[in-house]
Amino acid sequence: MPEPPAELVAWVRGAAKVKRLALPVGILVGMLPLLLSLEHLLLEMMLLILLFSGWLLQLLCANAMLPLQIGKD
Repeated sequence: MPEPPAELVAWVRGAAKVKRLALPVGILVGMLPLLLSLEHLLLEMMLLILLFSGWLLQLLCANAMLPLQIGKD
């Protein structure tokens, strides 16, 4: 049986490498939108926590000053 041309062997080996990489690359590409949406969700949660903590701090400070203002009257 004759040997196949060297170019054909190189193409077959290259195709095998591409096939071997296709699944991991596909998984990474598929996970990217999930990871980005998770990052977006975490940033929104951090923003809400910061806003809530600032509002809570203002509320506590306002309530802490309330007895002092009543005592001045």
